[in-house]
Amino acid sequence: MHRQYLTNPTDSTSIANIASNKSDTIIDYSSDARAFNANTNFDTSTADPIFIVDSGASHHMVADKKLLTSLQSIPTKQVVIGDGSRLECKQQGDLQLGKLLLHGVLVVPGLDRNLISVGNTPHTTKWEFDKHGATLRNNNNGDNLLTAHLRAGLYSVKASQLAFALTASTADLLHDWHLRLGHLNVKDVMRLSRAGRIEGLSQVSGKDVNDFICNSCILGKGKRLPAPSIPIDNRSQQPLSIVHIDLWGPATTPSIGGCRYFLTCYDDCTRKIHLSFLKQKSDAFTAMMTYIARVERQLSCKVKSIRSDNGGEFNSAAWNTYMQSRGIEHVKVPPAAHAQNGRVERVHLTILNGV
Repeated sequence: MHRQYLTNPTDSTSIANIASNKSDTIIDYSSDARAFNANTNFDTSTADPIFIVDSGASHHMVADKKLLTSLQSIPTKQVVIGDGSRLECKQQGDLQLGKLLLHGVLVVPGLDRNLISVGNTPHTTKWEFDKHGATLRNNNNGDNLLTAHLRAGLYSVKASQLAFALTASTADLLHDWHLRLGHLNVKDVMRLSRAGRIEGLSQVSGKDVNDFICNSCILGKGKRLPAPSIPIDNRSQQPLSIVHIDLWGPATTPSIGGCRYFLTCYDDCTRKIHLSFLKQKSDAFTAMMTYIARVERQLSCKVKSIRSDNGGEFNSAAWNTYMQSRGIEHVKVPPAAHAQNGRVERVHLTILNGV
């Protein structure tokens, strides 16, 4: 266990008692302003600077002044580490971590950890901690400013992750990892990121995940090409000029009257819907003749065209003879092309949703 304390010999503050995790000994530090950081074994043998999120530090600290901008000299401060030795601090500056700009960052040569103080972050931000990491968000819009993954018991973030996030849009980064992982669901991609399994997605927000679209996934999961669009004004101008018909069934449970099918007739002009309930599919021909006789008498006009899905109940010899004798054009939609008979299919959906 390794502890670090920031002290200023010229300051006078209240006494703070800090208990060590190794024993019940109470250590009394008076006249000191301090920052606390508990470290376990953590790999720092890398040229890529690592920053530790520390809830006990009162200041942000770095060991290398090259990481900072706007450097300025300050009165000498001292950092007292766990073994009682002291490290001097004579400079401070600004630190840019991705979208986050930290002011008043202390330069402490010889410090083996770069520290981000939880309590010293801007008041317009908030921290969120979970089992995967710590996330700093903007209070105003919820943007992700920084994400530190939990490694070796410490919340840490590499500078290269934040710098890379600035050079590319978050949407592009998410899309790249989505492709690398074989078009994996983006929520699972983010779960891997929070667990520290993949890097570079620390700046991706929930909005980026919700707005994510992969055209290849959409095309790959589609079962057929989309139907061509139909102009809005492409409707008949006279009643009974076009009648869309379709048969639904069988129902798993028959009605009280024993019916398990219903025939839907939809007038393209008036959008009038007529339902005929049937006990068998073979009753569709008789129901259709009854419908034609009724509407022609009531509206004083003739049925000119009927559009169906080319089902067997509308393709018998008796049906074809009847259509020819009445001079009615029968338009047959190709098999499985339900979108071409979409108006009556939509009527079916509306009826069944209301049951």
